[in-house]
Amino acid sequence: MVREISNLFGAPEKIIIEFATEDQAKGKRQKSRSELWDDLVKKNNLQRNKEFEGLFEELKAYPDLDFSNPKLWLYIHQNGKCMYTKKPIDLERLMSDTNNQLYEIDHILPRTFVKDDSINNKVLVI
Repeated sequence: MVREISNLFGAPEKIIIEFATEDQAKGKRQKSRSELWDDLVKKNNLQRNKEFEGLFEELKAYPDLDFSNPKLWLYIHQNGKCMYTKKPIDLERLMSDTNNQLYEIDHILPRTFVKDDSINNKVLVI
């Protein structure tokens, strides 16, 4: 693989190889989403990230967030914006959209190409 890349693009300055650790089980999260959220909130309080400040304020109105809801999780990771249009997504409408008519979850890499149905291959769109 290195030889092929070198032939196409020239010899790279550095080569970095990433290996998965043995203790990771495929498809199993190491931390729960609520633990990840708590870490993110603590990090935000330490760094005062202006980009996400509005998101944190908006989410305070929902003390019992259901992080198992993939739409909510994507909303948080996308800073409350549609991934395609960058238009704001209305959190109240998202939370009450039980029929899945207002917002959709789309695959980044289509399932016809990659059989990855994980949250890492999905985006929230209008």
